Amino acid sequence: MALQNNTFYMSHSYFITTKKKMNIFDLISKLHDKQQDVDFIKIDNNSYIIFLPEYSTRGVEVTEANNIYTIKMNFLANSFDYTLCNFIAHILCKKLDGVLTNEEGKRSRIGKLFNEKKMFEFINKEVETVLDVLKRGKNIEITGPIRPFCIGKRIRNKVLLIEKEKYRYERAFKLSKFILDCQYPPLNFKPYYDMMENMVNDKKTYYAQVISNKYDIVIEKVNKYFISELQGNLSIGLTLENIVSIMPQEWVLLDEYTILAKKLSEERWLSFVNDARKIGEIME
Repeated sequence: MALQNNTFYMSHSYFITTKKKMNIFDLISKLHDKQQDVDFIKIDNNSYIIFLPEYSTRGVEVTEANNIYTIKMNFLANSFDYTLCNFIAHILCKKLDGVLTNEEGKRSRIGKLFNEKKMFEFINKEVETVLDVLKRGKNIEITGPIRPFCIGKRIRNKVLLIEKEKYRYERAFKLSKFILDCQYPPLNFKPYYDMMENMVNDKKTYYAQVISNKYDIVIEKVNKYFISELQGNLSIGLTLENIVSIMPQEWVLLDEYTILAKKLSEERWLSFVNDARKIGEIME
């Protein structure tokens, strides 16, 4: 584990050595057969995040190289992720005649990598680590299945309130809910709406978002924001700091960068635009 540039990293990895291979689509199909309604994201040539929509905080990272599957559980994975990891390990070992080993190279039992005791031991320890890091004024940032999640100065005190909970499982539940609310907003809020994008090394990256009052939207973490509904083809350039400083009370900050922006009444929207004019950059 390490804290670098205000970002915390921690993981648990297992390795499955096989003589055969299984492609991602077959693995997903077999998980569906076990009533695991999963989805996946490709993060590299042979690496994927497999996750349970609406339930996973981190998902399970699966990488294949030279007939060795690495199954990685990342910092702040929740109980759904650990249970999903058990299913993935069982499928790969059974279907590919795999040998399962831990980070020390010791063989592990296929049955349950993470029983309930071990699962909550890891989760509770990580919750306490989060609280300790936040008390020291540091940020914590992770990559969720849908978007990044960051606890920083804007929501630090709100998250620290979970320490008041008497039982550790309640603290873990509330911290997980912060992450889940950011990953899976209500369906009426359009994610990644009206984004400006470019391609870097054949990968799509977002760098700006146009904010309008047409729909309920999620304001994502990007470099720049624009309000374009002005007369004379003018727009207002804003930073996230600008937006947070004039944010309507109907909007909700989900983490350090992500805002749940509900469609406003015409009067409230015009008030927001007028405030934006005062602090933003007027652009043609």
